[in-house]
Amino acid sequence: MSSGENEVQILGTVSTESDEIVLLNHEMKLLCDNVNDDVMYVFSYGLGMERLFLNDLLVHSTPDMVTLVLNVSEVDVHYLLTELRNLKPEFPPRSVIGTSKREKVYNTGGVIFMTAQQLISDILNEVIDYSNIGCIMVYECSTIGKSDNLVHSIHVIKAKNSKVHVKAYTSNVRAICYHPTLTSLQSFYDSLKLKKVEFVCRFNEEVVQSIEIPKLKITSYQYKLSSKISKIYDNVVEQIIREYNDLLKIAVQTYGFEKREDDGALYCMYRRSFFEIQLMEKSASIEGKHLEQLKNLRKMREVLRSIVNYDVISLYDLLESFGKSDDIGTNVIYEEAIWEYRKEFKDMKQEVFNIATKRDSNNDSICEIPKKWKIIEDLLSQIKETINSRPGHVLFICDNEDTCCRIQLLIEKGKKALLKHISSLSKNLFSEEDVNETANIEENPMWEVERIKLFDHEYFYSQEKKEDYYGALLNPQKRGAQDVIETHESSQKKIKSNSETSINVFEANLLITAVTDKYTIAKILSTYQPRFIISLSPNLSITRTIEMYNAIMSKEFKKTVEYFSIANVEYELEHYGANVHRESFCFQRLIRQLSSVAPSRDGDGAFIFDEDQKSLRVARLKPIHANITIDKFQEIPTVIVDSREFASELPFELSKLGIKLVTATLEVGDYILSPDTCLERKAIDDLTISLMEGRIFKQCEGMFRYYKKVILLIESSEKFEAKRKGANPFKGDLSRHSLEVKKKFCVLLRLYPKLTVLWFTSPSKAAVYLKDIKMGMLNADLNEVLSYKTGLLINPNESVVDDTHDNVAYVMKPEMQRIFSKIPFLCSGDSTKIMNNPNIPDFKTLANLKEEGIQKCLENNQTAAKELYAMLNTDFRKHSF
Repeated sequence: MSSGENEVQILGTVSTESDEIVLLNHEMKLLCDNVNDDVMYVFSYGLGMERLFLNDLLVHSTPDMVTLVLNVSEVDVHYLLTELRNLKPEFPPRSVIGTSKREKVYNTGGVIFMTAQQLISDILNEVIDYSNIGCIMVYECSTIGKSDNLVHSIHVIKAKNSKVHVKAYTSNVRAICYHPTLTSLQSFYDSLKLKKVEFVCRFNEEVVQSIEIPKLKITSYQYKLSSKISKIYDNVVEQIIREYNDLLKIAVQTYGFEKREDDGALYCMYRRSFFEIQLMEKSASIEGKHLEQLKNLRKMREVLRSIVNYDVISLYDLLESFGKSDDIGTNVIYEEAIWEYRKEFKDMKQEVFNIATKRDSNNDSICEIPKKWKIIEDLLSQIKETINSRPGHVLFICDNEDTCCRIQLLIEKGKKALLKHISSLSKNLFSEEDVNETANIEENPMWEVERIKLFDHEYFYSQEKKEDYYGALLNPQKRGAQDVIETHESSQKKIKSNSETSINVFEANLLITAVTDKYTIAKILSTYQPRFIISLSPNLSITRTIEMYNAIMSKEFKKTVEYFSIANVEYELEHYGANVHRESFCFQRLIRQLSSVAPSRDGDGAFIFDEDQKSLRVARLKPIHANITIDKFQEIPTVIVDSREFASELPFELSKLGIKLVTATLEVGDYILSPDTCLERKAIDDLTISLMEGRIFKQCEGMFRYYKKVILLIESSEKFEAKRKGANPFKGDLSRHSLEVKKKFCVLLRLYPKLTVLWFTSPSKAAVYLKDIKMGMLNADLNEVLSYKTGLLINPNESVVDDTHDNVAYVMKPEMQRIFSKIPFLCSGDSTKIMNNPNIPDFKTLANLKEEGIQKCLENNQTAAKELYAMLNTDFRKHSF
């Protein structure tokens, strides 16, 4: 093979042995019923979406058809690729990591992992064999948007080959229910070209029968906070609800956000609400004091979690860190809005201080030991007694990585030793003398220290990506790569064989990981097969995952799992119940929508430029460009688009109207409509920041340097259309900098009077208008467009900005022009001569010129030259005015 083919990573040959995934009854039914359907699977949290996805990949790993796997991150690819290889598919999977020479990828078969950006690039470069594509599989489809390249790619491929199947997977029903751009189930049908949806709910009868035989044995340890800590907890809850309600009222009345069903006090204590996320996304147009309130909610929730999970010493250190953060001191004008400056925060901090520093009559610390620590000690003792009769590893699942580290220290040191260790690290509460005066406490490990193993975030990915095995997996064509893979597999089998023969001398490991790392948990469950699982905080997703794991263990190995959950009654149980309620509500809402959903039809939404359209375009071009021969290149309207613009919706809308898009990395402009027409697209928030930072002035300078016609497209959103009064595009969107932004916008228009400004409330409306004007424009040459660079001086004799006589040209330099406009003895002609001088690129060069140089530049106005030199060389610090 040629070296260019190494751009595409193809796995080597596979053996006939395979590690099968044991399918539960409901999984087998889902797989068989939808093998050739355009379907979206919506799973409950933790119900094994990854398992069904892997089995679907295995089914579609055939040599006669290509299966494209989209919307996967690097970590997703690592997990799916390694697991799929272990299943020994009929045709080896591939991962596309190159940027060129991908034509042969689409001429073979099997599963291909790639990004939507790579796929859209191949579509635009016309290197895809559409007839060879059999299926498109979208991983975690709740994260895609209406304007994503992925949606555009699916529409194009389905238009070219209607036999392609689309399968979308998600385990985030809430994100589907409240998607910001795909606002209904019908929107998902239309965007992903679906004909069916499968709801895999926990309360579904088939699911219940599949995973509850046998039923998971759950032991719940519930506790309440002490009276003093509970008082602090209730105080923080009241503050959160009050702050949340105030901010919600502001968001609805001031910024026009709609209140959703889950925007209420029942959920606000546990996580950010949707309107908070929206406010943060529009931070450029949000008032400073409202941003401070958003930060307050984040800090309050963090304190609430710390009250439940941490000791009071760590809680005080957290409160102290808020007062020392970088945010404090930069927004003193909003002091009343900052939580740290309020009386409630100071009183709470003092109360925590009193509890943390409390001492007995002998001056020994009597700081309260968290109840969770005591439960963990008793629980591990109980498991030690049971493990002799039921050998198995122990898995400890915490809510985050920081808690994992604390639990590891707790198990290695014991309760009292850990508390002294934390005290020694707290410089805010105790001096070194205070710590030394405390009686020595011997460490009392709760488990054999050498058998404790902490799994960091993305542990397996971080470990394997550095190994020769994973490098060989991604680069199988390198010499010796297959030998490395086979050596790794044989060593894994040997390790497994040794572990099976040494069951009589079994030593249980205690494995610690975080609930946020689903792939690490999945790998631990399949590799170590723990019999005892402890959850430090009840988690809906983890509970479902362990239920699935218990059903699989029972079916495959005839073993059952014991699951222990430690829960605080005031916070964690309420949080768990709220999540169950919210998930059920989202499923019910989507199921109601399903009755009125119309399946998408193949061919909808894709416009193909036929012969009639080509004839119409030629007829439009000939009268305007009578002296130019209209060849085949000009028959189809083509727009050169900056590759970064595909994060917006406009390219997708343009392609739907039949306009051909050519992607490139542009330094000048976003869209090149014709050889002399350039367009810069700005969303409302982006325009605000660009005007405030002055970036738009430099962008316009660069565009006018190379293009005669420059268009500024201001793109808003349809949801703001009803709120605006009259034709003011800034009404309600720029409240934070409204007046200042409008002033700078007026300066921009006066500085560039030939700048055309367009404002549309939606990308679809903008695309219709641009298509109409594009029909009468020639296509630009890509090589010429790529030659235009920012920051380069051009020949001053070239026509850059023409005046009414068409024979005078000058280079626009906004910084110099603004200064010259304030100098009364310089006329516009003098300013133009200075800016047009190639030896004076900026104002600094002008200020360093000698008098003779300025006189030579302004040879027709020697008086102005002398005055300008005198002004530039005057030390105004020595003069009094």
